[in-house]
Amino acid sequence: MNVKVENLPNSQALVTIEVEPERVADAREKVYQRLSKEVVIPGFRKGRAPRRLVERYVSRELVDDEAESYLMDEIWDELRTGQLKDSPLYDTPQIRVAQHDPLVFEMVLTLQPSVQLGDYKSIRIAPELVTVTDDDVMSAIERLREQQAQWQPVEHRPVRQGDMVTVHVHGNLGSQPLAVAEEQTITVVPGSRFIVPDFAVRLIDMEIGKEKEFAIEMPPDATSDPAMANATGTAYVTVTEIKEKVLPPLDDATAKMLGYDDVATMKETIRTTLLKVRQDEARDRLVDRILDAIAAISTISFPAVMVDQQVESMIANREQALKQQGIDMNLYLRLTGMTMNQLRADLRPIAEKRIRNYLLAEEFARAEGIMVEDSAVTAEIERITAAQQDPQAARRNLSTNEMYDAVKNNLRIERILDRMIAIVTEDQEPVAPAPPAEPVVLAETSAAAESAEDKTDDESKKPKLIIATH
Repeated sequence: MNVKVENLPNSQALVTIEVEPERVADAREKVYQRLSKEVVIPGFRKGRAPRRLVERYVSRELVDDEAESYLMDEIWDELRTGQLKDSPLYDTPQIRVAQHDPLVFEMVLTLQPSVQLGDYKSIRIAPELVTVTDDDVMSAIERLREQQAQWQPVEHRPVRQGDMVTVHVHGNLGSQPLAVAEEQTITVVPGSRFIVPDFAVRLIDMEIGKEKEFAIEMPPDATSDPAMANATGTAYVTVTEIKEKVLPPLDDATAKMLGYDDVATMKETIRTTLLKVRQDEARDRLVDRILDAIAAISTISFPAVMVDQQVESMIANREQALKQQGIDMNLYLRLTGMTMNQLRADLRPIAEKRIRNYLLAEEFARAEGIMVEDSAVTAEIERITAAQQDPQAARRNLSTNEMYDAVKNNLRIERILDRMIAIVTEDQEPVAPAPPAEPVVLAETSAAAESAEDKTDDESKKPKLIIATH
């Protein structure tokens, strides 16, 4: 037989096999011999009828199909143990008939991914300079105080920004009455939406018991009812209650309420925590830059089916996260205005980068000889369990094969990343990070959709080295 192999993109190869006519004829003969023992021909015992009679009772198409199927299996076994013996296949290919006369088979081989690393030891990237200022600490403390704030009524002053205001509202929009409850509680902050975007800030300087007339003009995209787009009307608003947010004082009593011994301890603990968080974030960004730099000088190929599998795994993870929030996937798709195919398309670049990072890290580990000894895994399990309330129970849980492998894998990843960072930052002084770009204002979306996005899109923000493969 004549076998030709043509390399294709994305770790694939097209194999074309032309089968000798004599071999095809021999396969047909074997099919006839088998069928002659099975087909019932009047006047003859099974297997005793002449060939010409068997051909009359059995269609040529059936014989050809069975002969081709027989040859497919036979030829695949020959290739798998011969010419393709050293080809790293990702899965078993499907063979098809490309031509009947002469008989030609075709199959597309999906090969295992391959990586050829570039000269990664020549890469140099300066790490970020990570700092925490006194203002950063105070901002964090203010957020903690905000969480403990109480709303207290005020009577002898007008509405200010930041107040929580209860109002009585009635009026019209076009020829229809306002379709809102008459009693409303509104927080007066920029971006707060009620009827129209600037409704809340118009309450500033109003006094309790005083009515104010608001002219209303609906923006084109402010309502789901197209008939109300650009509609105008009037709202009559009376403030019935004003509450202001009162934060607890910054003293030792508040610090104790927040779980610290005193204010000084709170500041120091928050500073340490902020520094650790920022160091971790800076490290993630550095790893991402390193992997991008290595990828730019390396040759990487992997089959599309790996990306398909990774996308489906990510969708399953997202569906599970949504379920924990009480949102099913169909509702999520409606809230975000996407179809399942659009979601797959959005996730595909993330999946491709995740696979790329994984393959680069694995090849880097092989090149650097990075391994994790069992003694290191045991020591890590001891470190983890020592901090638990029930160390013995925690040790039993972590000693299962699955958890042991997970701990070992995490240690291996840390060693890979530590080695990458050590190489590319050698002799590099830390530099201050670039200032953040101007924020991009996006169209307003449903709060439920935003919440779901916030909690399910974290996978796109960090370099991932673990992927699900077949």
